[in-house]
Amino acid sequence: MPTRFQPRITKARFVVSRFTAHQMVEFGNALLGDINARLDRGENVHDQPAKALAERYAKWKARRYPPAIRNLKLTGRTRRGAKVMSASENRVVIGFTDPVAEQRVVFNQRRERQWGVSPRNLQHIASVIAAARAVRAERAA
Repeated sequence: MPTRFQPRITKARFVVSRFTAHQMVEFGNALLGDINARLDRGENVHDQPAKALAERYAKWKARRYPPAIRNLKLTGRTRRGAKVMSASENRVVIGFTDPVAEQRVVFNQRRERQWGVSPRNLQHIASVIAAARAVRAERAA
């Protein structure tokens, strides 16, 4: 005895949509925020505590600009200079708008690599991107 209901079969495909430039700016700003939070904790790009400051400099920084840790945040100019430089479909570039800030980071990278994307930063940005739902289903013609 056949049933009256017949399922309708349609073809479907999964489409990976491109991220817009506005979404990429949001992703870049989320990554910058996470990098700055890591720097505030005084960690390097390997998510480990950064090297201690020289004793004399640490005493001076503790008095003048606490805390006395390596965090690229003495006057704030270096952190303010880090911005999303450009964004397009599926691409974002993060860099420094201030040439003085860029030179400071280059100089400090020789001592210890702090500026960059750490494994924990990668996990954070992956979760932000996953929340944007890049995959959707469409009906095939």
